[in-house]
Amino acid sequence: MKDFTKWVDAWNTYNSAYDKAAEAGGGYSWTFFFMFLTFAASSVALFYETKRKKPIVTTVATVFALVGAMGVIQTVDIRSPKEIEAVVKVEKPRTLKDEIKHVWGLGDITCNDTGGDIDFASSKTRLPNGDSSCVAYRKDGIVEVVAHADSGKLGLYRKSDGKPLQSVGEE
Repeated sequence: MKDFTKWVDAWNTYNSAYDKAAEAGGGYSWTFFFMFLTFAASSVALFYETKRKKPIVTTVATVFALVGAMGVIQTVDIRSPKEIEAVVKVEKPRTLKDEIKHVWGLGDITCNDTGGDIDFASSKTRLPNGDSSCVAYRKDGIVEVVAHADSGKLGLYRKSDGKPLQSVGEE
């Protein structure tokens, strides 16, 4: 059985990188929303201040002070574009099917997704425990195998004799 924990970790890293990137850019929308509200409220205040015959310079200065304060608040929690780019530059790992093809040097593998415990159609980012009946396509022919996954490890076993299929790829 081959250890697939590195593959699972690669998916966890990839998914968390995009979560961090979304989190890094998420502050922009809230800040612009509050800047808009501040500007709108200041405009209403400006309208009412001019009706009271107060100096317009004071009201305009207040509007710009509030908008400027929101700009300062925005820059405090902004991450640089390079920081966001570094987070997002995590390479997307292979799907489970592609990783199996790579590790065992297969041309393709087709598994009975409905009858087995391992659902390759939905297991693109995780390794479920269980067995699934598969057909592996190799250079030397077609081999019927059973894919067995348990605790982060996966093995392909020939149906004919129960022996493990030899891997040729890197983990």
